[in-house]
Amino acid sequence: MVSALVPYKRIDVAIDAARSAGVPLRVVGTGPDLARLRARAGATAEFLGGLDNDALRAQYRGARALVLPAVEDFGIAPVESMACGRPVIAFGEGGATETVVPGTTGWLVAEQTPAAFAAAMRVAATTTFDPHTIAAHAAAFSTPRFESAFRAIAAETLTAPIAC
Repeated sequence: MVSALVPYKRIDVAIDAARSAGVPLRVVGTGPDLARLRARAGATAEFLGGLDNDALRAQYRGARALVLPAVEDFGIAPVESMACGRPVIAFGEGGATETVVPGTTGWLVAEQTPAAFAAAMRVAATTTFDPHTIAAHAAAFSTPRFESAFRAIAAETLTAPIAC
């Protein structure tokens, strides 16, 4: 997980799911909920704190999958994870429905519960994805792709006839 440690990010769901699935959980981030989450997790999760960009990329690349149990408007962490070729396990609402392609770049979980996320984590532990396909999908959200699309829209708008 890569997240601010605040209640609405639902890190508690990821902690309980990882414990239930018997898989390790690494949490990258800082925030006011750290003490409560550490107490809840016990030895089942490792809290890494805030990381610089190189260390964060190393965590993405070394992960089996990124977990996102929160509803996000967009969610940059899933796209960053995919850019590193790693799949995403995300709650199937909000921005994740626009960035995660089920079965290709990860999984969308129907319920925001530890049981539902644990089931997806178990599947992730035994599923192999093509990291090049995942990274290629993430490129659709890159700065160069955005700038190119923005320029094309601006050019089209500036050359269109004025409607009166």
